[in-house]
Amino acid sequence: MSKFLYWIPVILLLISCSKEDNPINREEDHTATGFLRGNVENASWFADEIQAYKQSSIIYITGTQKIDNSSAYTSSILNFKIINISQTGTFGIGEDEPGFKYFVKASYTLKSAGAAPDKKYTAYYRDYSVFDMSRIDDKGLDATFIFVAYSKDFLDSVNFTSGVIKIDY
Repeated sequence: MSKFLYWIPVILLLISCSKEDNPINREEDHTATGFLRGNVENASWFADEIQAYKQSSIIYITGTQKIDNSSAYTSSILNFKIINISQTGTFGIGEDEPGFKYFVKASYTLKSAGAAPDKKYTAYYRDYSVFDMSRIDDKGLDATFIFVAYSKDFLDSVNFTSGVIKIDY
């Protein structure tokens, strides 16, 4: 009987811990405050909407710019995936390739307005794509970045320069 009484406080403690204590499990709005901007192909780009969240050791950031004056595209989307980085520094942006592992991944997508497929570009390092983080914590990050992203067949590319992220999530 005394062994059973020992487990009662442990069970009560486990019951009292709710899923709300763990931000990873919460269903919530992932809107971030701050800004995400840069130049794509020498034209100014800024996110009208920013979403960001941290799940385990990965930070996901999505910036969406609405395109009103184009019949071909409705929006452009800039995505970052930051993996296992907990301190400031300069990191290459790229996709894992044989012999190389990148901790920052980026993509740029033009969302089609019609039946044509979206245009998606993926950043590869190529001695150029760099993410320089000056602040990172559980509430947000600040960074500058530049990258070149390529279409799946490598026949088309976009050049993103003067990129800045300053967000809280």
